[in-house]
Amino acid sequence: MGKTRNTGLTTNSKGNPNDETNSVDTKLEELSVKNTPFNSSNLSYVDSANKYENYLLDKNHKDGGSKAKFLSETLGYNKGDGVKLHNAISEAINGKTPDTVTKTIYGTKCTFSTKIKGNDGKYHHANVIVVIQQDNGKTTWRLITIMPGKKDK
Repeated sequence: MGKTRNTGLTTNSKGNPNDETNSVDTKLEELSVKNTPFNSSNLSYVDSANKYENYLLDKNHKDGGSKAKFLSETLGYNKGDGVKLHNAISEAINGKTPDTVTKTIYGTKCTFSTKIKGNDGKYHHANVIVVIQQDNGKTTWRLITIMPGKKDK
């Protein structure tokens, strides 16, 4: 008997309708990604420059404004600091395995709960979310967002 793959959409435990039904293949892929340390060279600033400057660091962006506030007030990164923020994120997740891995219609979503170095040199808790995608036959890691992590004491 051949192996079947369920590609229908369903709701995962967090209620996200974009997550695919978990087949054996998907579970194995998630397990593989979850147990593979991230290599920061996989995350390109060039591929994400617009995401940094016009979303994460833009206090006037309707969806990214709250993230920009966190990045500015807590980490000290402001518009124009995209390269510095990229380097801090890359450093924060380099060599780490994701805390959660979920297969979505956009690719494999990886969430890292980590500490990120602020512009002042101090470290703060944050959640970094990246997606592993196939773009033109090439595997790419794309930054999706960064959010505050557990409260610093």
